[in-house]
Amino acid sequence: MGVRAYPTAAVAMMIAACGEPQRPPALASTPLAPPASTDPAPPTAAPPMAPKPPKELDPTIASACAPPLESGILEGIELCGAPHEGCFGRVTKRNSDIAMLRIAQGTSADAEVVVTGEGMRVHAIIDAGRIELHTAKPILVARWFVPAEAPAHLREVANASATLEYPLPSDVDGAAPLRSTIGCAELVAETREVTIEEAAHVAGVTKASTSIGLYGPTPLRATLGGEPVATLRTGGRADVIGKSGKFSRVVVPVDGGFAVGWVETPTAMYGYGGHGGRGIGHIRNPGFGGQVSCPHDVPVLVRTGEHIVHAGTIETNTHFDPDDLARVFLRAGVELFHTAHAEIAAHALDGCEGVK
Repeated sequence: MGVRAYPTAAVAMMIAACGEPQRPPALASTPLAPPASTDPAPPTAAPPMAPKPPKELDPTIASACAPPLESGILEGIELCGAPHEGCFGRVTKRNSDIAMLRIAQGTSADAEVVVTGEGMRVHAIIDAGRIELHTAKPILVARWFVPAEAPAHLREVANASATLEYPLPSDVDGAAPLRSTIGCAELVAETREVTIEEAAHVAGVTKASTSIGLYGPTPLRATLGGEPVATLRTGGRADVIGKSGKFSRVVVPVDGGFAVGWVETPTAMYGYGGHGGRGIGHIRNPGFGGQVSCPHDVPVLVRTGEHIVHAGTIETNTHFDPDDLARVFLRAGVELFHTAHAEIAAHALDGCEGVK
C-alpha cells in the first residue's frame, strides 16, 4: 500500500488553527480564617471616673449667714458631697477646727463647711438645721419664752438673719411653735446661764418685787386680758414683775428657760426665793423685809407635787428670812430639790418681829 502524501502548506495551516491545548486557570491561594470562638467577648473596661468635688452653693447666696466659728458646733453632723446626697461621714472630734461655715438663704438650711485637723482639710455640704445654736444675749421668743440652756435649730435664712425654732418646754402645754428671727452675728454655739433678773429685764422690768406660788396647771397670757398662749403644767415659784387687779405678771422657771406672762394671782402669797436659794416661803404677808425672830418654834412644810410633809422646825428666837426658806434648810446641810417647795403657814408668823 502506498503512503498518501499531503501538501506541506495545508498541514501547516491545520496545526496553526488548532494551536496548543488550553490548560485550566490556576486557583488563587487564600489563607483560611481560624474558626470563630464560641466564648463571649470580655467586657470593655470603663474609663476611670474622675472624682467630683463637693458641690458648692451658689456663690451669690452662700454667704447669707455665717455664724461665729466655734469648735464643737458640728459634732455629730453628717458631711455630704451635695445637699442631702452623697453623704460620706460625720464630725466626731469636738476639737475639729471650722475654717469656714456659710449657710444659704431660704428654708433648706444647706450650708457649706470646711473642717480641718492635723493637716487634713475636709470640704462638705451639711444640713445646718441640725446644728444646735444659742444667742449671745437673752431674747424673748413668741412673746413669752426666754431661752436659757434650750438649744435652737435653724429654720430659715434671709437678709443675714436667721429664723430659729426652740423646743417646747416639757413642763408647758398648748403653745404655738417657738420661733424668733435674729441676726446671724448674734448666734453662738455655747449655752450661757440666764438669771431670773435677766429674764425680767428682757420683759422690760428691772427686777422682781415679790413672788407667788403656782399650783397645778396655770394659763399664761402674753398680754393682760389676752388669750392664754401656754399652760404651765406644774407649780412652782413665780417672781412677780407686775400687777393689775387679780392678775400678776410673772417670771417662772421652766424646762430650758423662763416663761414670762400674766397669770391669775393665787390667794396664798409667797415670799421671794432669791439669793440662789430653792423652794418657796409660804407666808401671809409679813412685811418684815428681811430677818425675823419668833418667840416660838415655827413649823416648816415641804410640798412635792400633791404631797405635803412637816419637814422641819425653825427653833425659837432663831433669826431667819421668811423670803428664803431654802437657805434655812441649807443651815442644816439640806438642799431642797427644785421640785420641792418649803412653806410656812400664815398663822405661824403671828408674834414674830423683824430683826435689824
